[in-house]
Formats: sequence, C-alpha cells, structure tokens
Amino acid sequence: MLDAEFSHHGDCCTFEMLKNRFAISDKAVAKIGEIIHDSDLDDARFQWVEAVGIDRVLKGWAKKGLLDEEIVRRGFQYFNALYLFLQKR
Repeated sequence: MLDAEFSHHGDCCTFEMLKNRFAISDKAVAKIGEIIHDSDLDDARFQWVEAVGIDRVLKGWAKKGLLDEEIVRRGFQYFNALYLFLQKR
C-alpha cells in the first residue's frame, strides 16, 4: 500500500515491521512474525510449515465471502491461540 505508515519494507512483512517499530522482544511474537512472513511473502525464509495452513485458512475465509470484520475477529482468535501455543515452545 503506497504511503502507508506500516507496510512491507525490504524483505520484511508488515507484521515484522510493526514488531520492530514497537521494539517487541517477545519470542512468541517473533515466531508469529516469521510464520506470517513465510505465509505472506511465500519465500520460505524461515521454513515454518504452519505458514501454509495459515495462508489457506485466511484465503478460505475470504473465499467463503466472510466480511473483513469477521475475518479480523476470527483472525484474532486464531493468532491468540497460536501465541499461547508458541509461548510453550
């Protein structure tokens, strides 16, 4: 997105940019950033197998015709659960 405050920059996805901008050092958040990077940029930089599933779930919700607000609501639940799981690893 042109002129957006937060967007992809270099080889980082938007999530990684936000994590860096706000100096978030939480290891689970860093792992989620890597997973989102692999899903969003499709370059397999971090080799997270979870990236394929996340990409397919999000695209499936969109294909189903869910409104953006519903995708965001479900996405929060999805990523909160992933965060809780990754905190234990």
